[in-house]
Amino acid sequence: MIKRTGSIISYERGRRLFQFLFCLFLAFVIWSVHKLSDNYSYYFQYGVLVRGIPGDKQTEFLSENKLNVRVRTSGFYILQYKYGKSEPFIRIHPDSKLFKKIHSQSGVYYILTSEVKDLLNSATGDKVMLENFTTDTLLFKLKK
Repeated sequence: MIKRTGSIISYERGRRLFQFLFCLFLAFVIWSVHKLSDNYSYYFQYGVLVRGIPGDKQTEFLSENKLNVRVRTSGFYILQYKYGKSEPFIRIHPDSKLFKKIHSQSGVYYILTSEVKDLLNSATGDKVMLENFTTDTLLFKLKK
């Protein structure tokens, strides 16, 4: 004979279903942490803050264009970059001899990223390894 219960899922089956779903959720969390711990290549855009422009040695200037760079970093850092509230920037202090003036425009200087590659690598710290620069020139405009 068939024994009928009042509900479709009995207490024992419900408990086992809950345990299964909890184990599935726990496995997903562990897998996510494992995957986000790996290193990935990703394209970042940084603003560059510099000090030492020949016209003004004391003030920090933000570059007019963004530094596009491919980096190798952990998945956690990529998520922090992607969903962070503040815009990321790199602060460097290059030698004033590296700045070149654009003669057609007054108060506009440029610097080549190939000349400050070592400064940019040290400024990003040990979390990020710069692989490739897609921006070759950074422009800076003196404000009057």
